[in-house]
Amino acid sequence: MTEKQGESSQLANCDHIPIIDLSTLDSPHLEERQQLAQSIYDNHGIPDEMVKEIHNAAERFFGLPEEQKMTFYIGNSPKFRGYSPLGSEKSTGTDDDPIAPEDAVSALSEAFDIGYETAMDNQKSKTDPLPRDPYQLYGDNQWPDQDTLPGFSRTYIEYCSLVLGLCRKMMRIFALALDLPEGHFDSMVQDPGVTSRMMHYPPQPVKEEVREGLGAHTDYECFTILSQGSVPGLQERYSIPFFFGVDYDATISVLPNHITNERPACTEPFKAGEWVREKLSKAYVGYEG
Repeated sequence: MTEKQGESSQLANCDHIPIIDLSTLDSPHLEERQQLAQSIYDNHGIPDEMVKEIHNAAERFFGLPEEQKMTFYIGNSPKFRGYSPLGSEKSTGTDDDPIAPEDAVSALSEAFDIGYETAMDNQKSKTDPLPRDPYQLYGDNQWPDQDTLPGFSRTYIEYCSLVLGLCRKMMRIFALALDLPEGHFDSMVQDPGVTSRMMHYPPQPVKEEVREGLGAHTDYECFTILSQGSVPGLQERYSIPFFFGVDYDATISVLPNHITNERPACTEPFKAGEWVREKLSKAYVGYEG
């Protein structure tokens, strides 16, 4: 996404999505990486063929009969992993405009969620154990077997490993943008709080009342990498967001170099996993995982 710095205010009304070129993400020159930190990405390094493969995998999964998809039902998982049928998720609004649970509208989409596992992390061995998990958010993905969807888990893990590597690099760029050492966040993304989901927005009958496929909401992690189909914006029939966050056991607090007498800390420190689990618990209808 290529965007001049002075145009960043256009983000506020969402009428224009900037494109930022990531080709200097691995530049050996600190100045180029610092300049990138001030902008927001094209040339991300995920091969087009890989993007096509993961979207084909999504179409194959959502093309399964409903009763077969329900064998991977998210309610069977204590860790929010698996299939969410149409209408089973509710948007709770944005941080600035929250929606009361009783007023939340069900999503016109179905989804399949997976979480972080060491197989998708090039910094780890597949045999490395997952970290302690007091918030029940790591691992235990509900993968379709080879007979049901040949190559599905392999494709998804390969895709996630590429995006995970990109996200770690972006965290270093964000550190520079915050006037911090480039590796400031490295220790907080050793076992990152990652969720990726395939989403399908089925065609809806034409009605006088217009409804969004998924209502306005604020994501729960640090940032989201969204792989879209060929339709601009968020109106595509399939999308694959990758939600990247810090380790669930990491403590989140306001950066000391951004606290002043005139601008004190806006929140008390809290654990990332506690925050994410609370938000997820409110998002799903009748979730008892």
